[in-house]
Amino acid sequence: MSVPITIRNTASQTAGRQGRVPDFIVIHNTGGTTQSAINTIENAANQVSYHFLINPAGQIFRFVHPNNTAWHSGTNNTTGNQGNMHSLVPLIRQRAINANLFTIGIAFGDVHTTNGNPTSQALGACVALIRELRTEFTIPLNHIIGHRDVVPRHRPNCPGTAFPWATLNSILSQNTTPPNQSPPPSEALINELRAEITSLRNALSNSEARIAALENARNESNLRITDLENFRGENNTRIVALENTRNQHSEQIASLEGSRNQHNARVSSLESWRNQANQRAANLETARDEHNSRITTLENNQNETSIRINTMAEVPEWGISTVQRLIQRGALRGDGSGFNLTLDMLRIFVINDRLGLHN
Repeated sequence: MSVPITIRNTASQTAGRQGRVPDFIVIHNTGGTTQSAINTIENAANQVSYHFLINPAGQIFRFVHPNNTAWHSGTNNTTGNQGNMHSLVPLIRQRAINANLFTIGIAFGDVHTTNGNPTSQALGACVALIRELRTEFTIPLNHIIGHRDVVPRHRPNCPGTAFPWATLNSILSQNTTPPNQSPPPSEALINELRAEITSLRNALSNSEARIAALENARNESNLRITDLENFRGENNTRIVALENTRNQHSEQIASLEGSRNQHNARVSSLESWRNQANQRAANLETARDEHNSRITTLENNQNETSIRINTMAEVPEWGISTVQRLIQRGALRGDGSGFNLTLDMLRIFVINDRLGLHN
């Protein structure tokens, strides 16, 4: 910038503007001395800052670059004192975002809300600064506003009740230096004010039409409410009857719940008995299988015991040589009907033969 500026710094700022370019300049007063304002801005705990601060001698301090967001005139979407809907500027109401994102904050030090009248040096420095900012960011003249225009409920007197708006706008529109006395408003300013008045009148007319429509809607709503009130009265008896029925059902449900709990307890007991019976059955199945195996063994043994060998053709291969030797020696003759040997007897003969006991 060609305007002399003293660069200072503050942590109370946000890098960038979320893709937005500033198109409003907001004028503030500090409500105290320039030095106290500097101390406040440079103390991060205060979370407040301006882009520029001007002292009575016309010295300009920059704390936040215009490309970044200073914390000087924030708004929000609540219904509180800093809500967007309270702004006196229609465009700020329409945007419904934090006004810090699209505004540049300029504050006058040693200017109070009771007067709000900066020195001619301070006003001259402000004019020079605004001219450069308007050139750099293409800011319309009617977008140079006070803090009160942004949040009138939160800061109704900022930048001051006697701030020389007419002088500032006249100087900016005529591109002249500020005089010691306030000149009459320029023709351009008068035209601008006339246009704004026309816009406000149109807005007022639209508002009145809207109010009339809302009045009609309210009357219709009142009629509807009356009908609903009558309907509600007719239904109150029905509601009482339904509530009584509901209470009866609740008692029945409670009784059924008690019965269900008893049944559940009985079922649990029966399931326990069933499990025990299943275990007993499993044990019996195991015992039965063991008995069946034993019976099979006994039956096999019984079958072997009942077998009688009477002829050589009936002698198993493993016992043929032993039987032949016993016959040759006269040790085995039979009982007239055959050998009448059991398998156990034959096994004993074979064992003795193999041991040489028959020699």
